[in-house]
Amino acid sequence: MATRKLVLLAEDDAADVLLCKRAVANTGLDLHFCNVADGQTAAQWLSGEGKYAERTLYPFPVLLITDLKMPTSDGFDLIRFVRTRPELKMLPIIVYTASELEPDRLKAAAFGATTYLPKTADPGPLMECLRAMLDPRLAAKLRSLRGKRS
Repeated sequence: MATRKLVLLAEDDAADVLLCKRAVANTGLDLHFCNVADGQTAAQWLSGEGKYAERTLYPFPVLLITDLKMPTSDGFDLIRFVRTRPELKMLPIIVYTASELEPDRLKAAAFGATTYLPKTADPGPLMECLRAMLDPRLAAKLRSLRGKRS
């Protein structure tokens, strides 16, 4: 029996958590969704610290979604944390934030975010981004299309 792939969300706003949960559920992929409220807790989960060492209860995610503005430790801190650890370097990171400021987008990219999506009331763009990043068939098709444009 295959285990479901985990998408971990670092987000402190309940409405945005619900929207992300809907987007993950509607991808059509076999995904499991978990949320933590800040970057520090997400870092603990990712590094397997404390209670997060029990990987049967807190599995390693296939993708991380993070807001930028959170208490304790923000999304920038979390991205930097992930990208400075060799065992986490390949983890895809979607920044899903209310900030449409170009300096925030550039900073997130410089720190190593994979994708930057402004939040909307529609889960569609996030759902499509998740599909593109996690559905192997779609990812292969996108690579093929990019190759034809070269």
